[in-house]
Amino acid sequence: LKSSIKHLFQKLYLYLCNLMDINCQIINVGNGYLKNTLIIDNRKIIVDISSDIPYIEANFKTKNFIGYNDDLEMDKKIGYIKEDYSENIIESSLKDLDYQDDSLFSNILSITQNIINAKDLQPIELGIIYDKIFMKYCPDQNISINNLYINNKTKKEHFILINHQNKYYSYNYTKNSFVEISQSEIEKNIETGKIGIYLNENINFPLNKKVIL
Repeated sequence: LKSSIKHLFQKLYLYLCNLMDINCQIINVGNGYLKNTLIIDNRKIIVDISSDIPYIEANFKTKNFIGYNDDLEMDKKIGYIKEDYSENIIESSLKDLDYQDDSLFSNILSITQNIINAKDLQPIELGIIYDKIFMKYCPDQNISINNLYINNKTKKEHFILINHQNKYYSYNYTKNSFVEISQSEIEKNIETGKIGIYLNENINFPLNKKVIL
């Protein structure tokens, strides 16, 4: 998210706290990154709402909203979730998968994309969520997520590229699904300039050094 949008969350949180007579301030922790501080029962609490945005959008448990949130009934009551956290639904949906099956990775993508409503997540947030999913369900497999962009005439369109066992996947927002992309297609589009690579991104296949930004 753009920094101006991120800062809006801190300001809204400050406003809501003031309505409830809660001592709240906005602090700059460096490089323009803002957090909120609360004083509750003479105890100072630091809240980092911006870091929770991907988890909130995917109906995951929050991690930085005054600690780790695990109050299912409270979240139902305030309307944050309808029935359950996405993590719990994912765990239930993946428990019967065969982890020796060659199609395990593609099955995980297929099942989880609907649970987290991937079509409603921006690429950066989508990458953060899948990094968390892979760390839990595929911790021993070599999986990387790269941030790339498509060069259109008027703007750059960001997208994530997931690499698993030399197969490459990206989320297609038109098809509302992950699609597999061949290495040759990716290389060709990078060489022609249709696809751009962000600084410090390392894709796990040989590229012409001239196209690395």
